[in-house]
Amino acid sequence: MIEEPPAPHGFYRQLGIFHAMWQALDVTIDYTVASAEQLSPQQTAERMKGMTHLQKLMLLRNVVKQSNRTDKLQMMKTISSLFASKRNEIAHSHLATSPNAVQFIYHGDNRGASACRLTFTNDEFALHVEKFVSACNRLHDAFCYDPHEMLDFVGKMTDPTFLASATTPRQTRLANSVAREKWHRAQDQLAPLAAQKPPGSAC
Repeated sequence: MIEEPPAPHGFYRQLGIFHAMWQALDVTIDYTVASAEQLSPQQTAERMKGMTHLQKLMLLRNVVKQSNRTDKLQMMKTISSLFASKRNEIAHSHLATSPNAVQFIYHGDNRGASACRLTFTNDEFALHVEKFVSACNRLHDAFCYDPHEMLDFVGKMTDPTFLASATTPRQTRLANSVAREKWHRAQDQLAPLAAQKPPGSAC
């Protein structure tokens, strides 16, 4: 819900960037977990099914923590900063705006409690998004995955024929819808990278 008066100049662009980076991060987490646990695309789809973004971040943190990476401590700090992005508060909220500030109105874990409010000035929200994007980019650079391989993997992972747990017509329609959405998200995020980088090339 968007209430008048209009939002600060550039706010919706920043909000779009925020959500787009979370979509890219979602793909990176799936691929990282699959690589660490040696899962097939089908197994990854089953492994990640129903997980919240918070649960996925926790899983990513555990994967990195148990790895032998030399940059483990720095990556753990980066992942910890992603928990501060307030993704759920921003994504699952009503929006109140003014020419100079925005307010995300949401309910916390206790549904019976009064609504909570997260307020940013225009500059504060731009800085919040900038820090989040910077953390995501550091993570992507550290993993240094081949975008061609990621795109191929996610395409197989989200193929509706792999979602065999859908046993009713309604579940099948829902599974197909989710698969199509995730595939298009991956295409949007990875195709530009793949166009810039030849297959098999290193970072």
